[in-house]
Amino acid sequence: MQPIGWGVIGCGRVAEHRVVPAIRRTSGARMAAFCSRNATRAADFARRFEAPGAYDSIDSFLNDDRVHAVYVATPNDQHADQVITCLKAGKHVLTDKPMALSISQCEDMRAAASRAGRILGVCHQQRFHPAHADCFRLIKAGALGRLTILRAEMGFLFRPADAWRLRPNHAGGGPGMDLAPHAVDILLKAAGPAKSVVGRVANVRFDFEVEDFFHAQIDFESGAVGLVEMTYCSHSYGGRLEICGDEGSFVADGSLMAAERYRSALMSGPSRTPSEAKEGEHRDCFGAAIEDFCGAISAGREPTVSSMDGLEVMRVVLGAYESAKSGVAVRIATS
Repeated sequence: MQPIGWGVIGCGRVAEHRVVPAIRRTSGARMAAFCSRNATRAADFARRFEAPGAYDSIDSFLNDDRVHAVYVATPNDQHADQVITCLKAGKHVLTDKPMALSISQCEDMRAAASRAGRILGVCHQQRFHPAHADCFRLIKAGALGRLTILRAEMGFLFRPADAWRLRPNHAGGGPGMDLAPHAVDILLKAAGPAKSVVGRVANVRFDFEVEDFFHAQIDFESGAVGLVEMTYCSHSYGGRLEICGDEGSFVADGSLMAAERYRSALMSGPSRTPSEAKEGEHRDCFGAAIEDFCGAISAGREPTVSSMDGLEVMRVVLGAYESAKSGVAVRIATS
């Protein structure tokens, strides 16, 4: 089959260090074009990553027939408009998280994909981490019993800087928008639909315009409770995931972020003796996400992380922000 030509909108750090190398390593995929508001930057990316196209206009970019699929790697506030424009042009689209900054935008994106007959996915790449795949397998096999408490922690030190992620009009929020979507995606996959959420945001260390601390308590329809804690003011990196049930627990360190190493274990029995303990080096989760999306295009199927998954994640994240403002629990709407 003809290789899937990828175009990337947004020539920033994520594209340069994660997405584009993953595309180039994927069998059956090739780089076709870059688009940036800065023509020089687009041309530089095209030269370094051996793509034939470089554009500073999204219309010219989308008129390039070598582009079959687009990765949107721009600031959060641009996702919705750019995704819809790409879908209308007949391109398949994989967008960086968060899917968008409002539920109505997410729904508009899904509607545009349906009208265009094209595939839309959200890059929650940590869904593909081998530790998380083990976790989902153990849950399905009943090794943990009935799930009770799920915890996810992610954080790092984001010092004051002139960065779009610290501007609310571009980012929509701090670690709740930047980090929480990955964690919430894992917890929803593990425990099923959310019923309600209580959120809290604060500035613990830095006087940013966005929060540097985000906390959410998720009540799942199954009766399980999820606790999500994301920070821009800690020295931790790699994240910690704990999925507890009435018969066992799964613990993973370093799997929620691109840490150099990770380790995981199933804990069971009266002494919580570790079994199925594993340790490994950093895995290329972006590569797995790109490969899965290419497979979805070729087979005409939904990607593993679908636009519906992205929408459900944002119902929880945005619900937590709403709760943080109102001081009361927010009911999560069902699709």
